[in-house]
Amino acid sequence: MSEAVVPKQAERVLPPRDTFRSSSAGRGAQRFQAPDSESAVSEAEEAQPDAEEEEEGSSGTPGGLRVQLRWSSGQNLCLKLRQSLQTSRLEMKCSSFLNPQTGTHSTRAFARKNFHTHTHTLQRLAMSQYQAAQGQAADEPEVNADSWIPGGLGTLIFKDWTLSPGLAYNWGSRGSPSSSSASAAAAAAAASPEQPAPLTGLGLCPDLGLKYLLRVYKNPQIIKMTDQGSLWATCSSSAFIDQKSAELTLDSGIRLGLVRWAVTSTQDIRVTAGLDILSNSSGTTRTPYFKVTDKKATLKLQRGVWNVMYEL
Repeated sequence: MSEAVVPKQAERVLPPRDTFRSSSAGRGAQRFQAPDSESAVSEAEEAQPDAEEEEEGSSGTPGGLRVQLRWSSGQNLCLKLRQSLQTSRLEMKCSSFLNPQTGTHSTRAFARKNFHTHTHTLQRLAMSQYQAAQGQAADEPEVNADSWIPGGLGTLIFKDWTLSPGLAYNWGSRGSPSSSSASAAAAAAAASPEQPAPLTGLGLCPDLGLKYLLRVYKNPQIIKMTDQGSLWATCSSSAFIDQKSAELTLDSGIRLGLVRWAVTSTQDIRVTAGLDILSNSSGTTRTPYFKVTDKKATLKLQRGVWNVMYEL
């Protein structure tokens, strides 16, 4: 494990979703952006049972309360609130969903300990550009922000991994759903009588209870970076073990993202595409992932469901 001390001019490269701006000799203002994190990319965990939501490009800040309106295809409009606490090693998040029409609600929380294998590539890039701007000799001359895969091929494959053991817990209420929602819940219960029916109208189907989790995460890797934007890639896999039944669920994902800076004076555009793979006792499913977002509004396809979200 390694840590690095970054000068004040090169702060905010961690956590991964933060944005860093620095002056680079001959290049002007430069921005570093990495996603999550949702998730198994940070966001890949977003639609899986008993997982947290970590959306890249989030306008929320660690420790701050986020409030979001969310509509999913075939579901009602719901309100989401998320509170988070994050340090360099520990993450705790709690997300609550409320359907005002049906009265149903669901809450899911997780806590996990992060073990990092190396100093984050974005941190190394920030230090390299800071040293270049100050006319100092580079500690890592192989780190070149102007090249393709600026962190190096070795880093892309072997470095920047995070191992995160922890716990996840979900709970919720069923309320008094509408007739259409009640029919959907009854059909789901009939199809899988051993599992609790999904909370209707919330756009998620939590399996209530405590689960042990282990997550292997590839920290976002910059493929190419310019003054106009950046191209990045990431992947991860999460294992969930039910505390009562010992059933194992594996949720993995891969993401390729493009960030375009300053599309307007106040907006950046982020486009992400990828693949989710979910494996459990019922089998393995593979579904495409797509997301486009600016600072406030988001359109997302995940697990075959379209979502429209807006940050309040």
